[in-house]
Amino acid sequence: SETALRYDPTAAFYLLPFRAFELLIGCFLGLQKTTGDFDKRYSGIACLTGVVLITCSFLLLTSNMRFPGLTALVPTVGAGLILWGGRTSSNAVVRVLSLGPVVQLGKLSYSLYLVHWPVILFFDRLNPYTPSGTRVICIVAFSMLLAALSYVFIEQPVQRSRIAQRKVFAWSALALASIIASASIVSSYEGFPERLNKTVSDILAYERYDLKPQFRSRKCFLDPDQSASDLDQDQCIPKGALKMAVLWGDSTAAHLYVGLRPALEKAGYSLAQLTASACPPAVGLEVPARPNCYQFNYFALKTILSLKPALVILAAGWSPSDVLFTGVDSSIKSLNEIGIKPVVLGVPPLYRTSVPKLLAERIGAGNSDPFSGPDLAPGFTIENDIAFGDHYGNRSDVTYISIMATVCPGNQCPMIIDGKIPMHFDPLHLTPAGSSFYANILMSKILP
Repeated sequence: SETALRYDPTAAFYLLPFRAFELLIGCFLGLQKTTGDFDKRYSGIACLTGVVLITCSFLLLTSNMRFPGLTALVPTVGAGLILWGGRTSSNAVVRVLSLGPVVQLGKLSYSLYLVHWPVILFFDRLNPYTPSGTRVICIVAFSMLLAALSYVFIEQPVQRSRIAQRKVFAWSALALASIIASASIVSSYEGFPERLNKTVSDILAYERYDLKPQFRSRKCFLDPDQSASDLDQDQCIPKGALKMAVLWGDSTAAHLYVGLRPALEKAGYSLAQLTASACPPAVGLEVPARPNCYQFNYFALKTILSLKPALVILAAGWSPSDVLFTGVDSSIKSLNEIGIKPVVLGVPPLYRTSVPKLLAERIGAGNSDPFSGPDLAPGFTIENDIAFGDHYGNRSDVTYISIMATVCPGNQCPMIIDGKIPMHFDPLHLTPAGSSFYANILMSKILP
């Protein structure tokens, strides 16, 4: 699991071979026989240690840590210690976990695990503007109700009766085959687009947009499995007499390239592109989901220092934190040392779901409003823009440009061009038309 994290974090998270060690803890417990006095002597310590480990996993594990790997041992060993220690004696931990409501929640837990994600998905689809507190209460309540019904009418009858198990297996196989067949038909006909009017159909077609040519993927925009050495310098760093500008960042830098390049060329600049997936231009920053990011940023900085460009633009889907600020400040300091005052583009707009889908929903409801309104992702864009602006807005070592203030005054971001071309093809990334639209507005700030 630790090795897989270095090369393919997504596989390490989702695939069984890299999570087997967690399941094997349960297998080990199931195969052990109780050993009487030995178990009783240490059971209280084991249970208490398990509670501490699980509590630490709640309080200390963050999305910036490598996971699963060794980190996953914290909650799983904690759970294993409680199970092992609680088998042979009664202690405070066992007594709490033996309370009726806690036991009942444990009985419902597997059904709750199965139903909670469909509930979240459909609730957010049907009630997109529900306040976060109300949303959590409704999702938890409905998930508990469905879990209880599943436990009473599915789990228990199947467990009690071998006949019921055979019937459930047969009906489940039939249902699964029907779902696969139905999904295959819908997929092969691309969702039957003829059911929609042409405007909506054309807009939704952007959900299948191929970003690779625009981003120059695997050449100038590196995928998670690529290292810095995979950057095609002949393609990404132009040669010629024009003054050099460099675009450094993640996918939200890459999506600006197609718009910025012609705009900068009109002003006498050529544009180099040094971008990598989910890799903000922060030297020294470790991104667990992107192990190659650390090396890429040092490579990008070294390349920029050797090029000595007239202009450097830093852009990313920033999630402000002390660690991020430290890394970005380090990048800025290194650029300042060779006389470059970089341009830092602020937080880009992020929507609650893909912009083509939002536009299709609006058109279907007879709403022609072209601006974001309440459809920006709650708790991300506006809050992060404020935090990022507070850190970089009044500094002499950078030229800071708030995308929100420049392109989305009053937090109202344009979502469509000429009533037919979406500004974005997903919740975050710009279409080529959107890239040109943003670039033309931002240029007045980049080169005032």
